[in-house]
Amino acid sequence: MLNTYDMFELDAGEDNSRRLPEHNLLIALLNRALLDYLGSSGDDHINAGEWLFAEDDAEDTFSYRWVCDHLGLEPDFLLGGVRVMREESNGKVKRWYLQRGKSDQIAA
Repeated sequence: MLNTYDMFELDAGEDNSRRLPEHNLLIALLNRALLDYLGSSGDDHINAGEWLFAEDDAEDTFSYRWVCDHLGLEPDFLLGGVRVMREESNGKVKRWYLQRGKSDQIAA
């Protein structure tokens, strides 16, 4: 299982109050986009894909690249992993995710 805390090298049990609320917001934004892209179909999947794979630059506020820049993530590396996860999941990500009852984690 892969979750955003692992991806961002965060301890899921750590005291999140020590992180800036803005940092937590960006993590939640990216987490939601990844969940929608990997585990949804229809409009949610399409909208998340458009946001993730847009050709925006890191100067566009709240673009995917801007969010990654502020979280200290390499956007192209992360997207490479997202593509692999999507290809290998064959639509199983959503079913597995829902069966496990996870609320803030990406399951692969």
